Amino acid sequence: MCRNVLKALRQSSVAQPPLPNLQRLDYRHFIPEDYHLLDVFFTPSLTDLTIEVHPASFPDVSFISPLAALCPHLTSFRLFGYKAHEPIMAIVSNVIMSLPHLQTLHCDQLSQAAITFVAWHPSLTELDIGIPSGHMYNFSQFQHPTLPRIPPFSLIKSFGMNSIRLSTISAFIKTIQPSPFHLRITTSHASSHEDLVEFFNVSSNEWRFLSLAASIDIDTINPLLRFSKLRELHLLTGNPIRLSDEEFATMGASWPSLEVINFNDGYAQAEPSVTTLRGLIFLVNKCPLLRSAHLAINTNVLEGIEERPALMFGANNLQYLVLADTTVENPRAVAFIISLVFPKVKKIAAGGWHNDEGHFSKVNEHLEMFRLVRGGRWTDFVDT
Repeated sequence: MCRNVLKALRQSSVAQPPLPNLQRLDYRHFIPEDYHLLDVFFTPSLTDLTIEVHPASFPDVSFISPLAALCPHLTSFRLFGYKAHEPIMAIVSNVIMSLPHLQTLHCDQLSQAAITFVAWHPSLTELDIGIPSGHMYNFSQFQHPTLPRIPPFSLIKSFGMNSIRLSTISAFIKTIQPSPFHLRITTSHASSHEDLVEFFNVSSNEWRFLSLAASIDIDTINPLLRFSKLRELHLLTGNPIRLSDEEFATMGASWPSLEVINFNDGYAQAEPSVTTLRGLIFLVNKCPLLRSAHLAINTNVLEGIEERPALMFGANNLQYLVLADTTVENPRAVAFIISLVFPKVKKIAAGGWHNDEGHFSKVNEHLEMFRLVRGGRWTDFVDT
């Protein structure tokens, strides 16, 4: 159907493009024969283009070659999914080097010339790239010899890096020493504890001895506490995370601007989490801007918060809550606490690939009732 629509648009008898004022195009259709039909949407008004390709069936993306001429005001370009596919990498690299106004770029691996262009791009502030394994990019050649040399990627405020192994990204960071406000790391292979320790140390520029353990504790995370402007932290590993309620308070005090925290997508570990709802309250009170949390929380330990001490509950922005999918012994009590402390949370999702309700279905039923009562919607409450 998608192909028929695109073909119909291309065969239109109208002289002008079908969407002459289009500003944003996001295309994630995985049939390779359809991609070349997309250029019907390439108009001077386009400023934001996203194209995802599927690694199982690489399309011919040569249709993007005239992108700079057709879309001279393009500021956001995302084409990803091709990994290290050389024909696509060559085309994407050439296109990127013809886009002078880029502010946002998301791609996989690039040619050396393209990565050099990107490293000192004057307007680029948000970058997400693939780091090749086995060999490093070379940044010894500064593109502007008449200007004072600045470090590569020094203008990047939001930096995403993906590679097969965390050790590759650690080596890359050690080479370029970036200082973004946002740092996103993605690996396709599980990381060893040693790799995590190495990564945190490289990221913080504080080389120190850490005892290696099977789990991630506050000593492992400690090098990250110096990033006082941190706004998002996504730590997705196969390692259990053991942090006490008080240590959550320590993290919150170190990251007062934190908006998103994600530990293992909220997966539960084999043993009960040592973090309770009390620790989540500590964190949110220290981070009033926190809006999303994926955590393994032991919801069956309610000591210390049942008495509702006023000082524990402050105004907050928490809206999206994903917790470990474990048995909830007292769903009504958990729902009452969540509705009282985090009034913007309408539903709790269960950690895991599907993010459905899981064991929180009963909690969410009570949560909806408490929300209706507090909102004064008595009729809806009775119906429920």
